[in-house]
Amino acid sequence: MTPAPIVAKRVADRPFSLADTLVLIAAMAVGFASIRGWDSPKWCNRGGLGVWAFNALTPAGRVVEVATVGASWAIPFALSLTVALFILRFRRPRPKSRQIIRQPGAVACFATLLAFAFQMTKTTFCWVLGYLTRPQSAIHLPSPPFMRYDDRSYHPPAGEWLRDSLLESFPPVVSPSVAVAITIAWCVLRAGGRWRPAVDWIDRAGRWLGAFWIALAVVLAILTELRKFMY
Repeated sequence: MTPAPIVAKRVADRPFSLADTLVLIAAMAVGFASIRGWDSPKWCNRGGLGVWAFNALTPAGRVVEVATVGASWAIPFALSLTVALFILRFRRPRPKSRQIIRQPGAVACFATLLAFAFQMTKTTFCWVLGYLTRPQSAIHLPSPPFMRYDDRSYHPPAGEWLRDSLLESFPPVVSPSVAVAITIAWCVLRAGGRWRPAVDWIDRAGRWLGAFWIALAVVLAILTELRKFMY
């Protein structure tokens, strides 16, 4: 009589631990710290709408405005959680590197951070050029071909520039880039036959977070177009 085949038990690569809890709590705290000043009219690309302008909207316009701001509020939390999951993925005990690069959750986190880094590099380059063309700067670019003018929009204070880059310009600019980066990365994994989801909670959370980024970009794109015809 042939013995029954032995079925390997699926065991999570790394169980959820207290350290994981602390890291995730810290990520949520960063998200809450990022949304301070949410009542500012400039918050999350609200187009300068103040309290009076909001009250003057039609009921449908208020719904769209609240939905837009609510979706924007989720972005700092999604970003901090993406960073946290990426760090936890490489915390011991961890899979081998060749296994990590095949996990869609880890790939989604990496694609998100890559798209975010690209956008931050572009805005930083613009900020540096703005500084080097100011008349009062210690170092200048040659003129010509560069102009000499003090345009505050190209060189705001560092704190204001960082807030604008991370929060106010993030919803309409970076979230679509993140969604495209995740979609392309997942398609490459699928097409290459390298889609190997892990059974642990980190990769599962990364997959859910990647799907959230894609859905968020679609929702914000729809709301942005609706706002053009309702306000």
